[in-house]
Amino acid sequence: MSAALEKMRLFDFERLGFGDPRRSFVTRTRPGGWEHGLVTGNGTLGALVNGDALGQVVTLTHAGLFLPVDAPRPPVDTASHLPYLRALLAAEEFQEAADFVVELGKREGYPGWLWTDPLIPAFDLRLEELDRSRWGDDSEVDHLRGVDFSTGVAAVSAARGDSIAAGGLGARACLTRVFVSRPANLVVVSLTGTGPIDCALSVGARPPDPENVEAAARVIAGGIESVERAATDRALTFRSAFRRRWPGALRGHAGAIGVRAPGGQIELDGAPSEGRLRVRGAREILLLARVELARGDEPTSSPLPALLAELDGRLDGGASFETLLSEHAAVHGGVLGRVTVDLGAGLEQHLRTSEDLLEEASRGPAPLALVEKQFLGARYLAYSASGALFPTLQGIWTGTWVPSWSSDFTHNGNVPTALAAMLSTGMAECLHPYFHYLGALMDDFRENARRHYGCRGIFLPARTSSHGLDVHFHNRWCMTFWTAGAGWAAHTFYDYFLYTADADFLRAVALPFMREAAAFYEDFLCPGPDGRLVFSPSYSPENSPPGSDAQACVNATMDMAVARELFTNLIAAHETLGLVDAAEAGPGAKGDLARWRALLGRLPDYQINDDGAVKEWLHPHLADNHDHRHVSHLYALFDGLPAEIEERADLRRAFVHTARRRMEIRRRDGGGVMAFGLAQLGLAAAALRQPDLCGEILDWLSSRYWRPSMVTTHDPGAIFNVDLSGGYPAVVARVLLDSRPGHLELLPGLPERWVSGTVTGLPARGGVRIERMSWTAGGIWVALSSRSDQRVTVGYPRRASVEPARADAPLEVVDLRRDVVSELELARG
Repeated sequence: MSAALEKMRLFDFERLGFGDPRRSFVTRTRPGGWEHGLVTGNGTLGALVNGDALGQVVTLTHAGLFLPVDAPRPPVDTASHLPYLRALLAAEEFQEAADFVVELGKREGYPGWLWTDPLIPAFDLRLEELDRSRWGDDSEVDHLRGVDFSTGVAAVSAARGDSIAAGGLGARACLTRVFVSRPANLVVVSLTGTGPIDCALSVGARPPDPENVEAAARVIAGGIESVERAATDRALTFRSAFRRRWPGALRGHAGAIGVRAPGGQIELDGAPSEGRLRVRGAREILLLARVELARGDEPTSSPLPALLAELDGRLDGGASFETLLSEHAAVHGGVLGRVTVDLGAGLEQHLRTSEDLLEEASRGPAPLALVEKQFLGARYLAYSASGALFPTLQGIWTGTWVPSWSSDFTHNGNVPTALAAMLSTGMAECLHPYFHYLGALMDDFRENARRHYGCRGIFLPARTSSHGLDVHFHNRWCMTFWTAGAGWAAHTFYDYFLYTADADFLRAVALPFMREAAAFYEDFLCPGPDGRLVFSPSYSPENSPPGSDAQACVNATMDMAVARELFTNLIAAHETLGLVDAAEAGPGAKGDLARWRALLGRLPDYQINDDGAVKEWLHPHLADNHDHRHVSHLYALFDGLPAEIEERADLRRAFVHTARRRMEIRRRDGGGVMAFGLAQLGLAAAALRQPDLCGEILDWLSSRYWRPSMVTTHDPGAIFNVDLSGGYPAVVARVLLDSRPGHLELLPGLPERWVSGTVTGLPARGGVRIERMSWTAGGIWVALSSRSDQRVTVGYPRRASVEPARADAPLEVVDLRRDVVSELELARG
């Protein structure tokens, strides 16, 4: 790259107010709808920035804004008919079993397939240049957009192309910057320019998408009772009341935008009820906004007076974009900066636009600069969507009234994938809202277990949003048969302890949840003819054997793997805490341990089919279907390599064969639908120490599931979706480090092209952290820290020598030729 070109590209980042191009991106791709907007958020409030600098729409969102659509109702009562249901399944009448549940639901008043309450946008803030003609022909205007991941600022700029070519912004340029403050819980918007700003501001309900106007109109008519907007010379306000009401449902929402225009004039544009303002001759326009939810019986207007008073106080007190950003960036950047990955891409590559990098990735291996940006950018999405709650299918952002799959919490793959990097990339606190959300819905989960199967304990449905009752089922997607939800969630509780070594959390939070998940299985599992326990009904999300549309089954491999892990972790947790007698663990503790060990011994084992792959269904008459997006039967490998697989060479080979077979459809389909399934396959490949497969999967994930706005998609180039916000960095972290308490595996799935690099801050299970690890073709250098004094074994990809001069010394690895495992002592520090 010439010095002149590098200077011009660096100027792009400077125009947007960004610092390090390695921690930000720019794009010249013009937005084509809300799904192509820039995103920023603080975990509670979100802002979706769309349009160009001369005409923008900032869609404000709230993490908890689920529109009440269907009142919660009791889950379908299959418990009363369980013997009949199991008889159908035992007779291999799988479709009949699924049909029976749907018919039973109809008899109980279910009107059909019910969806969860959808996440909806709060309202739109529109910013419009009053005299766009002053800019001349649009082809002469250089439009630039981007996000600084390290600060959370989304920025949009317009400048006359001739002034940029002359080496400066000249007399015609403007800049809009937006971020969402964590400390202040405010959306902050700043408009500046090289001359006086003349702008129209307005607030209003989000209009329907052009492609689904009729569906959106039905949602709006059925769900929205009233909408009001208003304007004064200091603020814009919006409020909405919902039509459907029941105890605990949202009543509506309200929002306010405080407006200041130093050096300019603010005037109403029309009647106050039209919610429009005009600003003329301002040096800057500063907007502070917040969305509040109205719950219970409180009037929807009640948040507004206090909110307006707060906004006025901040603005009159001298609040500025810079001071608010400084406070926010210290928090935001502190979390995202805990872990860094440098693959040696260099500044020159990072100066390219996101569309340039993505275009190169579509033609071959992903540029290393793109991998580095995506690792940080995905974590940015995950963190920005974590706060009041955790990421839905669309994080906390939406610009539509009919979001795909209601933009809910889909627990049979999407949620676990979105959360997959929270622990492994240093954002453990982002799991707190997940634990709190599940804890608040335990009564619903208990009701699901009781009504569905007459069991104690909890049943976590495949889909939830505003409540936890299982109301979403179908005769093909037979979700009431999926019993692995609570066990999978229990893994996350226990894994939080393994990473943080927080024994108080394990005792007070994790164990109660894990015990209730286990209690369900204790009641649900039934003996088969051979004495082994049977999972009936069962479900391997959303797959069916070849030649059949019936997804209902018995003994899905995933169910067995989840139960095996749950009982294993429960026993280990009790032993870790010394809870082995009734006085410490409650009545029957010793009996619990004995019973869980006995149940473990009676669970069915993995099976290998004639093709040499792991069977997805542990049933003699159900063949495997490898041409599918889900990889649920690889569940045991999503977070490492369990002992029962590691210690059996035949089983390891079978899992490797399964993972490679599952890639065939991805290659045929150009990556294929459902990005999170490919991310899970990448995690399994790393657990199996398959670097070539890891590299191929990461190239697919980098090249097919990102837009130039650096927001991820569900399918290649389609459907706004943030599953990869956890899935992508989780795969990157896993190819660099795998761990279990007392053991680290360095570079277990390192792609061949990543010949050198440096990573800092990677957490490991057992309270260990990789403070810094660098590698080249000739060696590895590692510095470790530990929360406690402990003995740790470290595995390397090839022969290495370890020379710790003292307990807390760095670990040096050289002469990489053969596999080796070394042991060292770590001192707390």
